[in-house]
Amino acid sequence: MEKTIRLFDSKLIFRDIKVKDKEECLAKMVNCLAESGVLSDKDAFLNTVIEREAIMSTGIGRNVALPHGRSDLVKTVRSVVFLLKNGIDFQAVDDEPVQLVVLTASPKNESHIYMLMLKHLTEYLRQPEKRKSLFKVASKDELIKIMKGIENEVNKDLADN
Repeated sequence: MEKTIRLFDSKLIFRDIKVKDKEECLAKMVNCLAESGVLSDKDAFLNTVIEREAIMSTGIGRNVALPHGRSDLVKTVRSVVFLLKNGIDFQAVDDEPVQLVVLTASPKNESHIYMLMLKHLTEYLRQPEKRKSLFKVASKDELIKIMKGIENEVNKDLADN
């Protein structure tokens, strides 16, 4: 039986978001996950994400942050995407402001799916022309199309295993 997963829900992909800082960004993203029914305890999951960030920032550079949390509070793997109107300080490795934040929530027993998503997302973002075009999307639909393309690559990997 072929397993396909839905990492990105169009209701969890946002463009031109305004937040003042990393903390507000993470809180808003976790709230989106909670409202979509993915989390059983919003506050506890936010603490999980903040604790993970305290170990080392997930600001990977090139204006991108990939925060995440693995927890039994998560019902299914799901990501929230914020393309920010203005970059924010995320304590990124290159000290540049972050404009794209992809927060992924994963049940503890499904971390392999998160790792596949991370692999395909970073492969996409490593290509300067693709990264630049993502930052300049003219509509939410364009952003959704890019994220669904990454999701399709993850599902191809799952089908091959």
